[in-house]
Amino acid sequence: MTETEKKLAAIQQQLRLVDEQQETNERDRRIFERNEQNYHEFRFRQEVLFKRLDQFWYRDREMNAFLDNHYQDLRHMDQRVIHDLEEQTDQLQKSKRQLADKEDECLHQRLALSREVQ
Repeated sequence: MTETEKKLAAIQQQLRLVDEQQETNERDRRIFERNEQNYHEFRFRQEVLFKRLDQFWYRDREMNAFLDNHYQDLRHMDQRVIHDLEEQTDQLQKSKRQLADKEDECLHQRLALSREVQ
């Protein structure tokens, strides 16, 4: 096996690895999107519940204050979760771009070596 053929085989192996990583990244992205969708559905249900509780307890000052405090706590937690979700989205997109760049680099190297052989 010539040196060029060895390089081509190594590049093909890299391409297979990149393809596997891209598939894993895509699967992770789909799982993440489902989890994010579930979270937003949970938030919607949470909002409905707090509105119903507020409508029921609006005349009781103590209970109304209690609910307001917990509602504010949940809003703060929501902001943290949403921030984390955004960071995860950014990380998955960054990984996707890096893998696409690596694939392009391998394809370019393979093309250059193929031209060398001819």
